Amino acid sequence: MRLRHFILAAALLLLPCAGRAFACQCRERQPPCSQYAEADAVFVGSVTDIVPADDPQSVAKAADSVYGMAFERVNFRLERAFRGVEGGGVEVVDWMTSCRFGFKAGWRYLVYAYLDPNTKTLGTSYCTRTAELSKASADLAYLNNLASAAPETFITGLLADRQRRLRGVRVTAEGGGGLYRSASDKEGWFRLVVPKPGRYKVRIYLPLDVGVGGTEDLLNKIGGTLKTRRHYVVFYDVEVRDGTCSYLDVPLFIPPRR
Repeated sequence: MRLRHFILAAALLLLPCAGRAFACQCRERQPPCSQYAEADAVFVGSVTDIVPADDPQSVAKAADSVYGMAFERVNFRLERAFRGVEGGGVEVVDWMTSCRFGFKAGWRYLVYAYLDPNTKTLGTSYCTRTAELSKASADLAYLNNLASAAPETFITGLLADRQRRLRGVRVTAEGGGGLYRSASDKEGWFRLVVPKPGRYKVRIYLPLDVGVGGTEDLLNKIGGTLKTRRHYVVFYDVEVRDGTCSYLDVPLFIPPRR
């Protein structure tokens, strides 16, 4: 999901109320492999300076931007670059929405940042895998492995509606001269290892009482649907790049159990 979608979704949750913090509602965070594949910049850095949202420069830039929202400008001393940045420092925008990350001066972070084509700035949010460095062990393990061994190429996704998860749902991927099968685990995750990069047609065989519904951005990624006597089938056309994974964020409506 690109940064502008994080911003626009978060803006809907921004309520004016004397500085009170409102909970940010995110979709499930992507696994490290797909977040890395999508992000424009991935790096480890320590925060050297934060220009607050009420700074005249930040207010003026926000007024001129397409979003019209204030933001903090967070400056990092670059410690390690995994992709998309170089040199000694990086500036990242933290938009003042309910989904702002909330960096702290002097702290070290692993940052996944996205280039906004409208403002030409790098930005991130709470809904990405950006994290304080001490809490990013799984991500660092994946990123460190990129230099030493070729990671598996696979398709993964989550079949869930908030806390309701679908277990044992059949998922197939056709392409590269073969048909590959998997099923969702008890947490709703599925994983299809494919032999090589390329385009694959993915089919998800949902129960008949499960439907899809969500933002336009998520629905537009669905290639089609089909109802059979036993399943509600959702189709995706997926492109998998070498050494990365493709993540399917399936916008499901799962009825509560009676």
